[in-house]
Amino acid sequence: MIRSRHIGLVIFVLIALPTVALGVPLNRFVVRSQNGFLFDPQADSSMALINGLNDAYDMCYRLRVDGVEFRTPSVTVLFAGKGLGSPRTTVGSIDVSREIYVHEAGDWARYYDLVVNRSNKAQTVDVEIFGNLGSDSSTKLVSTSDGDSTLENSDTWFVTDDYVDGGGDPSLAHVFRRSKGRNRPRTATLQRDDISVRYQVKLRPRAGAAIVFFAVQTKNTTEAARIARELAAFGPVAKTNLSAAQIK
Repeated sequence: MIRSRHIGLVIFVLIALPTVALGVPLNRFVVRSQNGFLFDPQADSSMALINGLNDAYDMCYRLRVDGVEFRTPSVTVLFAGKGLGSPRTTVGSIDVSREIYVHEAGDWARYYDLVVNRSNKAQTVDVEIFGNLGSDSSTKLVSTSDGDSTLENSDTWFVTDDYVDGGGDPSLAHVFRRSKGRNRPRTATLQRDDISVRYQVKLRPRAGAAIVFFAVQTKNTTEAARIARELAAFGPVAKTNLSAAQIK
């Protein structure tokens, strides 16, 4: 039986550790949202978004655990072709797996990154979601969840774009914390076109924690902020295709 408690967009779980079947090698995986925005995780390695639509990303939403970058040897296609899942891979002393899902009727993808402590001792791990945006030197921080244009770890989301709202690269939102959650990341930064969100995760013996992170591509910054607010509320749509055990 799996027992869990959910704090913010970090989900802590006590896990009966099963054997996980490996998937198959897959080099290219592309899903388009209902409005035509492209999500293209690097299926044979980091599962980061390679390019998106019109150069939205340059390898964004990579994962590091205790300074070691996650890379998967294989993936399994999930959610009727709308997502991918990796097997558990050992990163340092922690087992790590990634899952990405692209919502059928929304302009967003959801990462579910699970870190598992197999040992009988409590551990604290550093988990970082990081990567690069396709807007390059034109990257602009448009807005954040608290209404200003300064990104802080107390925010729950932020919106970026190039200097053409509604043109050029898509408008993007990055959702990293639940709006009513108490669990903050250690840091959240945007340096030029590099994003980084770092969490300090305390794992009990033989327990795991899942980081849930949303990537939004859409037509303008107003719509990006609207979608981000909805996802940060973590309602039924944001939880689509998460099992009861994953969201407790």
